[in-house]
Amino acid sequence: MTTRVLLTSDLHLGLRRDNFIDNREQHLSTFRKIAAMSGRYDILLIAGHLIDENYTDSSLLDVIKEEFCAITEKGTEIFYTTAHDEFSDHDVIEDIEKIQGVTIFHDGSKSGSVKSGKGNIYVHADFTPHLSKSDEGCINKEDIRDLNLHFYALGKSHNFKMFKSMNRIIGAYAGSPEPCCFDEPGDRYVISMEVENDQLSQIKRISVNNDNVTMCRIECTYISNDKELLLRIKAMEHTESIYNIVLCGTRGFNIDQDFNSELKGSFRGLRIVDQTVPSLEMQAEKFRNLKTLKGEFFRSISDMIENGNIPGEIDKDILAEILNQGETAEETGAEVLFCTF
Repeated sequence: MTTRVLLTSDLHLGLRRDNFIDNREQHLSTFRKIAAMSGRYDILLIAGHLIDENYTDSSLLDVIKEEFCAITEKGTEIFYTTAHDEFSDHDVIEDIEKIQGVTIFHDGSKSGSVKSGKGNIYVHADFTPHLSKSDEGCINKEDIRDLNLHFYALGKSHNFKMFKSMNRIIGAYAGSPEPCCFDEPGDRYVISMEVENDQLSQIKRISVNNDNVTMCRIECTYISNDKELLLRIKAMEHTESIYNIVLCGTRGFNIDQDFNSELKGSFRGLRIVDQTVPSLEMQAEKFRNLKTLKGEFFRSISDMIENGNIPGEIDKDILAEILNQGETAEETGAEVLFCTF
């Protein structure tokens, strides 16, 4: 007997946190797509964070119940393990679990295992395995192997990953089916599995996302000014696209205050992160008027630049990077120049 299983996690329906992509409608559309797919499977596993952090809008819960009903009416069982911050209202859990064919593991509500009606499959949840001391708080391949289970369906991580031992797949993160932030590029997946004779006989990932974050790096060393940079970015312009752009290299120009306003409305989502190093000339201009030892140093650097006295064996870009490291040592890192969605 072959049992077909679909695994998903971390859709975060209702997501509305700061600096996250506001694509709630896309997430809901993808949830409906996954629900429709589920009708072709025997079991749907949801490994946490179907909804986002106690978001319990009644209309969203109605959609979840409607889709769960449609799934189970086709004979598909649903096993859903909630994350620690999902559904603080236990009445909501009980309401959803009234749907025949839905089993929810929530906050220790069930212990041990639940046997599926679809073949010789047992679903375990709401237990805390012993974790390796070297990887505290995370589950690694050794932890999974020590549990002595056939397969570990994992949630929380938003990136797809599979664990293999002795030429056998022993666990997998499906990852988030839609990007939840700018750092989640590319295709997003659910995992399709087939279990035959009590063994995992087939596993594959299926791309389901509507949105796609495109990562892009722009080398600023050979860009003359912010107008040229703006043209480079606007050349990518697509009002339905989400871009995460990193500026890198040595930057020899300032970015005008109108830069952000010129980009508004050009993309559905856009974040620009500045990882550039200000050129030696820019640093000298910025600090030369300080009445400190630092100011004196940069006045000397400025004079050497103006008189062409920087020794030829010195790479000005490397020197600029070294000096900039001292300037940014106490800062948190790259600056987010622009973020809109």
